[in-house]
Amino acid sequence: SRDSYFSNTSWQQINSKTQNLKWAFTFYINYHSKA
Repeated sequence: SRDSYFSNTSWQQINSKTQNLKWAFTFYINYHSKA
């Protein structure tokens, strides 16, 4: 249905944003642990 498609799309957007946050956080930790 259209509702399930919308929820799936928004979930994928949230998921990708979460992955970006994890990557940025990991980069931040690695950068400061080297410094």
